[in-house]
Parts: sequence; C-alpha cells; structure tokens
Amino acid sequence: MERKFKFCIRCRRTITDRELERGLHVESTRGLLCATCAQILDEAAQHATPEREALKPALKTAKSKPAVDGPTRESADKTVEHLESLKEQVETIQRILLFEKTSVWNVIAGVAQCLAVGMLAMAGMQWLEGGENTGNLLMITIVFQLMALTFFLKAK
Repeated sequence: MERKFKFCIRCRRTITDRELERGLHVESTRGLLCATCAQILDEAAQHATPEREALKPALKTAKSKPAVDGPTRESADKTVEHLESLKEQVETIQRILLFEKTSVWNVIAGVAQCLAVGMLAMAGMQWLEGGENTGNLLMITIVFQLMALTFFLKAK
C-alpha cells in the first residue's frame, strides 16, 4: 500500500492522516492548507481577493473532501528523490571505507604487531617463572612494536 503525503502549500508542514480525518485542513484550488495557516490567512486578509473569496466557504466549515494529487505530490516526489540520492551517497562512502586499499606495508606491519604481542606474552611468562632474560624479551617487543608503527605509517 502506497502512502501519500500531504503538505500545506504555505508552510510545507505535513498534514497527517488524523488531521485529514478530523477535517483540520482546508482545500484550495492550489492545494491544502493546514488549520494554522488557514486561520492566519483568515485573520490577516481583511481585503477581498478572488483567491480569498474562493477559500471563504471552506474556512467557515473547515471540512473538505479528500485531497487530490497536486503540487503536494510533486514536492513529495522531490523529497523522495533527494532521500534516495543521499542513501546512494552514504552507501558509496561505506563501500569506500569497507574496501580501503591494502598494501604490503600494512601486511608486514600486522605481522610485526603480532610478533610484538607474542614477545610480550613470552616476557610475561619468563618474568612469572623468575627468568633472567625478561629485559631482553621486552627490548625485542619494543623493537617489533616500533617496526609495526613504522610500517603502518609507511602504508599511509
């Protein structure tokens, strides 16, 4: 079921289905007016114009027939087109971020990072066992970590 949106021709506010059912809108030859805009036009317009004269019976009763497709349909179509275009742009950005270029430098940096974590774990185990080579393993860990950072920066 396709949902049709109705807009006030003056303020571009959406007229809800509930307002349509309760008759809180005015239908003119150009489109729909919400109750607020109809009241403002009724109070502001003291002099008679042909358009105002055509609206007077509708303003008094505040009841109207169901709205027909008019300018409101065009504005709704434009809104849908803009939203679809935004969606496509967001999907494109998402694809670009998802498939970021990978280089050999990133792979080497990942391997160096894994080796640094492994060396850190080995140094921790050595320290818990009371080994004497803990300092040497920590130095190797620092070297692998610096290598990983260098390779990551090289990839950028």
